[in-house]
Amino acid sequence: SSDVCSSDLGCGRLPDAAAGSFQFGKRATTLSVAGWCFGPPLSPLGGFIPRTGARLMVRPAKLALEDGTIFTGTAFGADGEVDGEVVFNTSMTGYQEILTDPSYCGQIVTMTYPQIGNYGVNPGDAESRGIFLRGFIVRELCDRPSNFRSQQSVSDYLSQAGVMGLAGIDTRALVKHIRTEEI
Repeated sequence: SSDVCSSDLGCGRLPDAAAGSFQFGKRATTLSVAGWCFGPPLSPLGGFIPRTGARLMVRPAKLALEDGTIFTGTAFGADGEVDGEVVFNTSMTGYQEILTDPSYCGQIVTMTYPQIGNYGVNPGDAESRGIFLRGFIVRELCDRPSNFRSQQSVSDYLSQAGVMGLAGIDTRALVKHIRTEEI
């Protein structure tokens, strides 16, 4: 069974079959951050800011599925290790609403749209009182939002909430695996 939030916003347990119609899930053994290292200039996520050429601290991270499939990318947000059901969302916009949607409680959400974070985060777009998901997976993270309403980046928002993120993996391959492989 997977964790979901009840109407009082506390976590409860429901069978895996209770997932919504657009969510297909697989249990992740772990989503973990493997520590800090200085990365070489890579583009665009692996530690390189294209406009300035400055190097960032790169934190390698891995998503390990129950069947042994491992996806390796770059961490953002909080450090740590979590487990949960990996699901996906096909929205092109509204990532902050997804982050704060209580229906994703206990899940690791994969966004299929290739770039997330370009308009940042602001309190007016939250769906609820906080972030309920356990992890957030994106193809490409934009950590320099460009919107007059933005008050912080997605990475900073997740970090403050203690939620891990994984960027730089082939989210298409992950979603295909979730939909077609039996674990």
